[in-house]
Amino acid sequence: LAAVPGADGPVLVLADIGDNLQQRESIRLLMLPIPAPDAAGFYPTHVELLHSLILRFPDGPRDCESVAYDTASGQILFMSKRDKPPRLYGINAERAMREDEITLEFLGEVPGFRPPTPMDLLREPERGEWISQPTGMDISADGRIAAVITYRSLYLFSREGAESWAQAFRKKPLEFPGPPGSYEEAVGFIPDQDSVIVTTEKLPAPIYRLDLNRESAKHPAHASATEP
Repeated sequence: LAAVPGADGPVLVLADIGDNLQQRESIRLLMLPIPAPDAAGFYPTHVELLHSLILRFPDGPRDCESVAYDTASGQILFMSKRDKPPRLYGINAERAMREDEITLEFLGEVPGFRPPTPMDLLREPERGEWISQPTGMDISADGRIAAVITYRSLYLFSREGAESWAQAFRKKPLEFPGPPGSYEEAVGFIPDQDSVIVTTEKLPAPIYRLDLNRESAKHPAHASATEP
């Protein structure tokens, strides 16, 4: 999921992009208005689709579970999961809203995720090889911090000055091991941008919050944060 600006207000992007076996020749995005509650607080059971878009990776099928909107570049960004290192792709959001079929642009590799240790592989024989691969991503509303979740850790990347995210993602991130769930695949900033929410793919689905010191988050060696 990601939210992008639209002509009549924010648009919710549903990204049908997962591909565990890396066999899909194309993926797709579905765009719809963000549902609003009525006076009684109830949400509609039906929302009309605004647009549908078919996407292809320029270098063949990729398993991808991470998507986010970047306010600075106006791009929707995608980060692959099973590539080592993961690969970053992008598409202009305005173009995505008006075209029916597009090939994504490859932007660069993301080498900063800590690889699995021998102990990780012993503890997680079925998925240990993928324990440090990205499963979710969000970018703060000011376009300065990206949060990427893996099965083992939450990573924060900082974008400085006029850097692109392709450049920022090549820098060493700030890593927070945990939380102690099993299938963390969802991450997002809360509206004030000072906390990150993480939750899991499977039930039970606890919600974790990481409160950030935003200035320290830009400098991994001097960072601090709190976890309720």
